[in-house]
Amino acid sequence: VANIFDPEVGDGIAILETDGFDLGFSLSTLYEISDRTRWGVMYQSGSDPTLEGEVKFEGLGPNTEAVLDAAGIIGAEIEVKSKAPQSVLAGIYHEFDNSHAFTFDLAWVEFSEFQLSEFYFDGEGLTDNEANYEDIFAFSAGYSWPVSPRWMMAVSGLYIDEMVKDDERTATLRLDSIWSVAVAAEWQWTQDRLVFASLSYLEPGNAPVTTPSIPGIGSVAGEYTNREVFMLSIGVKFGGL
Repeated sequence: VANIFDPEVGDGIAILETDGFDLGFSLSTLYEISDRTRWGVMYQSGSDPTLEGEVKFEGLGPNTEAVLDAAGIIGAEIEVKSKAPQSVLAGIYHEFDNSHAFTFDLAWVEFSEFQLSEFYFDGEGLTDNEANYEDIFAFSAGYSWPVSPRWMMAVSGLYIDEMVKDDERTATLRLDSIWSVAVAAEWQWTQDRLVFASLSYLEPGNAPVTTPSIPGIGSVAGEYTNREVFMLSIGVKFGGL
């Protein structure tokens, strides 16, 4: 907290402590069409929690403290509201006669209902989040096949569409579309141990953003560059884990 009215004093600190309670639920089913084919669907409800608490200030200068007190911020009742969207995930798995296998998954997230945390002091909003998010649609596909009695290889791909349109994006949450490809291998080390490794490449969108015009400065525009991500995963599975 900047001590604006006490320039000789360093920054103060605001400590926000809140708690709350909310309920949600999920429903899922898995159906085996045959010994080689099964599909599943899962629904996850959204949540709309409200946290309540208080904010404590430390290190305020006397003038700054007086101004915050007069504004009703010191000692105010705090509410923090946010919203997590509902989602649906569906997938199918099929194994062919030659032990090759194929998977395909679809996901939908009602991200248009997503809401960043908003702070209220005695019912008055401190921030105004007007971002218009888009519902998320995503799909992934994978194919695996045995190379030898102890080796298994797999390839996969993933795509997630943009979560907010370019002309609606803000600097607060820089989201964009994502696509990814991956290759993986499994080795049956022993009867109860399985070694696996995977290498994934992710390409997030550049997430261009243009701010509203600021008096005396104008509009600020920019985008991310060189956002490529490589992920290497290596592990060992023991028994049925």
